Amino acid sequence: MKYPALFCIAFMLCICTPKESFADKELHYPGQELNGTWQVVKHELHSVKGTDSPEEMEKSWKSFLSDDMFTSAMVLPIGQKIAFEMSGENIGYGIPGHYRDGMAIGMKLLFPISPEICKASRWDYLCNKNGNLDLNDKYAREKIKDGAYTVTDVDSGLLNYNFIRTDPFLKKLWPNIKKYSYSLSMNDGSFLFSVYPMKGDNEILFLGYYFYNKEKYLFGILLKRVK
Repeated sequence: MKYPALFCIAFMLCICTPKESFADKELHYPGQELNGTWQVVKHELHSVKGTDSPEEMEKSWKSFLSDDMFTSAMVLPIGQKIAFEMSGENIGYGIPGHYRDGMAIGMKLLFPISPEICKASRWDYLCNKNGNLDLNDKYAREKIKDGAYTVTDVDSGLLNYNFIRTDPFLKKLWPNIKKYSYSLSMNDGSFLFSVYPMKGDNEILFLGYYFYNKEKYLFGILLKRVK
């Protein structure tokens, strides 16, 4: 009777012990991989059909930058450094101890801020009427601290996580992206980002869609971890 009893005990432990979900295995602390400093290293634009000429792609890209869309805030100049900071505070509701609705996150533009940022219409509040970077007004000065411009305070940004499997089309373009993504809502929704972490935690991808001349384009901003 010794071994059957041990078997029963082991069986009961197996069925009573909570199983780790995919989220628990991947993210013991959701969003932790976004903490830190990142630098923009590449802009990529793809037609969903993949049939456009380089000239047409360039025209659509310029049109996107000049369009007053909330997603154009994703288009940071190559070389620009940013920092994400998470407080670890849960926002929303959920199962006690396993909140999955959102977490507080902030974003900063690290100096030097590239003047090229003025080419994206959604950053024009940092620029003067001539389209040149200008951080001399009172509002801008209040946002500057420790060599950075605060785009969103930690308690004003919301990070949500999306565990829907990554589109195979995206995997083909960026083979190293993970199986899940995040959406970031900054300043009460005036800035929205879709972020895909990459394997190795040294790269992230800002991702979005844009329609130009009735064609659908996909744009990606690739960032590498600085620290």
